[in-house]
Amino acid sequence: MWPRIVATAILLALLGGVYRYMESGERSKEAAKENKKSKLFEFAPGDVTAFTIKRPDGSSVSLNKSANDWKISDPIKAPADQGVASQVISAGASLLIEKELGDISNPDEFGLKTPVEITFVLESAQTKILKIGAKTPNGSGYYIMVAEGKVAYTIDGRSAENMLKTLSDLRNKKLMPFDTLATVFCEIERGGSALAVERVKEDKVKPEDARWKIVKPEPAEADKGEVLKLLSRVTEVKAEGFVEEDAVDLARYGLGKPEITVSLVSDEGKKAGLMIGAEAPEGGRFAKIHGVNAVIRIPADIVSAVSESTGKFKITAFTGIDRSKIKRIRGDTAQWHYTAERKKAEKKDDDDEWKFIEPSGMVADSLSFAALIYEIERAKYSKIITAPGAPSTYGLDKPSLTLTITLEGTERTIKAASKAASHAERYYATVTGRPEIFEIEKATFESLARPLSELEDRRLFMIRSEEVGRIVVNRHGQRFEAVSEKGEAMLTSPDKTVIPIEKWRRFVWKIIDLRCATLRQGPQGATGLEKPSLAISVYNASGVLTDEVAVGAYDAAHDVYYAKSSKKSVVCAVDAHFVKDDIVNSLESLLAPMNGDG
Repeated sequence: MWPRIVATAILLALLGGVYRYMESGERSKEAAKENKKSKLFEFAPGDVTAFTIKRPDGSSVSLNKSANDWKISDPIKAPADQGVASQVISAGASLLIEKELGDISNPDEFGLKTPVEITFVLESAQTKILKIGAKTPNGSGYYIMVAEGKVAYTIDGRSAENMLKTLSDLRNKKLMPFDTLATVFCEIERGGSALAVERVKEDKVKPEDARWKIVKPEPAEADKGEVLKLLSRVTEVKAEGFVEEDAVDLARYGLGKPEITVSLVSDEGKKAGLMIGAEAPEGGRFAKIHGVNAVIRIPADIVSAVSESTGKFKITAFTGIDRSKIKRIRGDTAQWHYTAERKKAEKKDDDDEWKFIEPSGMVADSLSFAALIYEIERAKYSKIITAPGAPSTYGLDKPSLTLTITLEGTERTIKAASKAASHAERYYATVTGRPEIFEIEKATFESLARPLSELEDRRLFMIRSEEVGRIVVNRHGQRFEAVSEKGEAMLTSPDKTVIPIEKWRRFVWKIIDLRCATLRQGPQGATGLEKPSLAISVYNASGVLTDEVAVGAYDAAHDVYYAKSSKKSVVCAVDAHFVKDDIVNSLESLLAPMNGDG
């Protein structure tokens, strides 16, 4: 009998399990069905030819598609912001029902008695009308209905807000109809004077590479970079507000006789322009575009951008040196001398390498030399002295700076000097092959006379960040060790924990960017390096020690710590901020996952 009882019990258990499994499956299907969101409308964005957004107060805005462009047709006729118009249509076409509420007897309770009504007109002449009511209690969605319907739904708040656009939202605020590189002519009139620039016509030259010339007030070659900056500012200016749509009395806005007039011509012959008037009480400037009487408000800073003097746009580089052809530079001042040679990069995306010939043993900072040769090529004068007196008049008989530059097949020498004047120091320069003396700005002089300390690579760890495989930090007797291998990083001491790879990279960048602020030649005992409080060892991906830096005593007078690389004989000073803050914050960041806050 017992075997029969046991068999019956087993059979009942199996049947119960099958029932529960089937019941669970049905519940899962019901849950999946409940969670599946359905689309409210069945149309594609490309099907829409017009739409209207009508608000409870009776105001509305209508847009129509014309040759693939959206235009505002009511309450005004104006260009539309294509991106915002597309956003409205895409939101309507992809609208998903979050929850169906069923028939509602009191629409006012859901804000659906006086809703915002959006009508989409399709190519088939069908209309799809959406009513958007109040926000849901938790603020994450909106109540909606379709036209003539009684069933209410909720939709995602972001979808609703992508459709609840105003006339101001939908209006195109970009004032110029073409962009910087399409512009071939620009004239700025202000106070009876004019500046006009024109792109030089050349076959097979890209717009971004084309040369520019000044045609007013007098012909001259134009600085392409300055012209493109001006055009970018003008062609990208946007309205901050729309003041009056069809203004009759332009004088009240300072536009009867505008302070500034900007005229543009595109490469297709299209013309556009902007008139800038008085300051607006709420900020910015009143303005209008050519051919339209609507008064708008634009940012005030456009005035300074279009008020630069002609000299700003003239090519005033005086060296005549092409930086791509520089092979060697010798710099001489009363304080320092150097000679450096350039080794061109073999690969297109790599940086050129610079090497000091003199002083020997010093490592050149290739990025600083790249900046220097850029400044040599671009060095500008502020004034030409065409009939100069003796060089001694300008301090050039004993120049403060001499740069001897070896090019491919030739050599140029730049001499620069400062000379005390009645109110301030003035700076002058000459260059081989030109008889003039050039007056230059102080900033130009300083960019050419870069001190040796700025040209030297003062990094203590000469390794690229991607080559680092292990870093060991000993700080006040505590050891920290972090390693990286095959795209993964780990802290191995004081405890083992995985480090997010981005956190490892930030740690590496902070460590290998440690630099000498100044060189110190104090006695060994005064530096505290015999018992360093901080030591950092950096290993490459193969496990080879590339360098170890010890940090010793604090020099309160200069707010630096003494430091020394194991690969260099000199003692240097490093910024106290690194020792007191940067290294501490970096280590705490690595430990953060262990403490539960990372």
